[in-house]
Amino acid sequence: MRRKLMVAALMATTCLTPSKASAEPVTAFITGLGIAFGGGAAAGTVAGLAGGALGAGYATGAFLATGIGSTLLSLGLSAVAAKLNQPQQAAPSVRMQNFSQPISYAEWVFGRTRKGGPLGFTGFKSGDDVVTGQSGAKRHYSPILAMHQSKGIVEHWLDESIVEVDEDGTRTSDVQRTYYRIRAFDGKPGQVADAELVAQFPEITEDFKFLGLTGAHIWARRPRDEDFNRVYPQGKQAVYAPVLDGYDQVYDPRDEAHKWTQNAALNIAAIVDVIWGQGTDDELVAIEADHAEMQVAKRGGGLQDRWQINGTISDEMDFGSQQAMIMAAADVFFYELPSGNVGFKLGRWEEPAIVLRDEDFLSVELRTGSAKLGSASEVALRYVEPDNNWKESVSATVSVNDDAILNRSEPEGYLVTNHNQAFRVARRLAALESPDFTLRGTLKPIGRFLRGERFVTIALAGWPEFTLEVGKLTSNGGVTYDVEGVSTKEDDHAPDVSLIEPQRPEYQEVASDNTVPDLTGFSGTTQADGSIRYTWTEPDDESLNQRLRYRKTGDLDWQLVSIEAGQVSVVINGLGDATIEAQGQNLTGTKRTSGWSPDPADLTDSIANPIAPAALVSFTATVSVSDVDIDLQAPNDAEYRGTRIYRADYAGGYLGGFDIDDATLIQTEYGATNATDTWTDTALAAGVHAYWGIPINSSGKRGPTFGPVSVETF
Repeated sequence: MRRKLMVAALMATTCLTPSKASAEPVTAFITGLGIAFGGGAAAGTVAGLAGGALGAGYATGAFLATGIGSTLLSLGLSAVAAKLNQPQQAAPSVRMQNFSQPISYAEWVFGRTRKGGPLGFTGFKSGDDVVTGQSGAKRHYSPILAMHQSKGIVEHWLDESIVEVDEDGTRTSDVQRTYYRIRAFDGKPGQVADAELVAQFPEITEDFKFLGLTGAHIWARRPRDEDFNRVYPQGKQAVYAPVLDGYDQVYDPRDEAHKWTQNAALNIAAIVDVIWGQGTDDELVAIEADHAEMQVAKRGGGLQDRWQINGTISDEMDFGSQQAMIMAAADVFFYELPSGNVGFKLGRWEEPAIVLRDEDFLSVELRTGSAKLGSASEVALRYVEPDNNWKESVSATVSVNDDAILNRSEPEGYLVTNHNQAFRVARRLAALESPDFTLRGTLKPIGRFLRGERFVTIALAGWPEFTLEVGKLTSNGGVTYDVEGVSTKEDDHAPDVSLIEPQRPEYQEVASDNTVPDLTGFSGTTQADGSIRYTWTEPDDESLNQRLRYRKTGDLDWQLVSIEAGQVSVVINGLGDATIEAQGQNLTGTKRTSGWSPDPADLTDSIANPIAPAALVSFTATVSVSDVDIDLQAPNDAEYRGTRIYRADYAGGYLGGFDIDDATLIQTEYGATNATDTWTDTALAAGVHAYWGIPINSSGKRGPTFGPVSVETF
């Protein structure tokens, strides 16, 4: 028989989160998470628990205590069913946040779930990542997911998207690739401080190991302003709320191993032993663990384990809420063992071993139907659905009374993560809403034999015989015993509901298109005096504004230009003689932007002097052996700056025609206006050669083409 006391409970430290990385907040952080860094749990650390097991006083061996002179010996689902309609803890969707506050509740994860957590650290620094070399300014943050070591992360989620990372933790998918790096930690022995945090923040040393905690160190890199809303559509770094496999030190008495598991019985035993500080009985736990793994049929075929527990146990919940949530997840019946330890049974039917008759009672109150007012007419369990992004969902409805006024009950069962189990629990709760009989009574000393008995046969004179499911059994000093419960039938506990289980609700992603449409029709036209006019198609959405960016080809930096609302064109001046690449985009009033278009960018030449020079006065070619002398006379035009000479080569004896498209530029001959000039084309191969001359101005604007003139060399 195994009994664990409060050793593990001492690890329920709070997370004191600094607002920035500096010496004083980091000192407080070490105080709050001292045990996570390899130190002992100081008295001040334990005293810092807010609403937790130690503060509530239920880690002292009084698990089922009710008050002076009486002890609660058994507790069944009917006794806590009403509590399930009250909020027991924050809904799963609320837990998918990262938050910073001075004190945070300790949270345990059993089985598999998705959640976020408080920030154990956050800070901002610029510098190269010590592993990847990734440069830039980065927001560093460390969400704490659980206050214990865990099996590890199953899926990385940033906001509401599953993301892939490489071996260094860098995000590899979609538009945010390289903008995040995630380094998960599981709290196991041997865990060391994160190298990147140690390198970037002098206050953080190798002692910052986060040992015994589960979480992740993340950085989010700052993009350029024009890309910010594209990379961070929520306006800030993403929430890290992954799917994780939790506590991996759950004891299994069947193989004497400590492990991660979804087995409801093993996880309940761990909660009782480690969190509540009570003891269990290994032999009884083994029996329930085998029962939890019994296979039940699902709708549409296939099998699954009968009872699983997956979810979060938080110190923010009072003891009664934790009890109720666990009991609802697997139809649990708790009872006190003679040793003082806690026994429990998972939901199932057992033939009653005890019959209670009139002579066994000192007093008894028996009534038909439910003892409470306003019973529900239908029941559906709120549970966690993995296909709904691991958020709260509602099971198929179980009708209690089709003729009654609609009164719907949606109790919470957030430790359940499959519809089959949720529907079975909903059936049990629906049966409790409308029993055939409700009983309250005081038993003679025979009541001691009811300890651990979930089902009892009631045979009272004048009443039909029925099976009572015990809701509470209380000892009044061991002399008399108070019992209460409701009638039940074997079918209420049927494990196979595959033929009556309705189709669970279908979940589909609703495409909420929040993208900004690209700007269309963007193009440039060369204007006079080194300017370009850019035009685009006016968007259908008049709320959109525009901006453009441009640069000379070969430059690295873009110049940004904001456009007044309602414009469909803009002129960029002072560009000189250059080829300009430019793009435009739409943006909203909140600075969300479209992509840049067109892609590739528009290429338009800007010309400082758009006035072409006059034609050449003359342009001739004369052969001198294998050389050709080109003689030209420039026009008497102030715009003239030079002549571009083109040549096309043909075979000997070629008679034409000659096409400038066959030619290549061989020389630009600069000269004065109204002047003669000579340039020699040397060492030509034998053949026919055609020449053209084109005058240009200071910006390369071309005048009329002169030519062709042809010669033949031998």
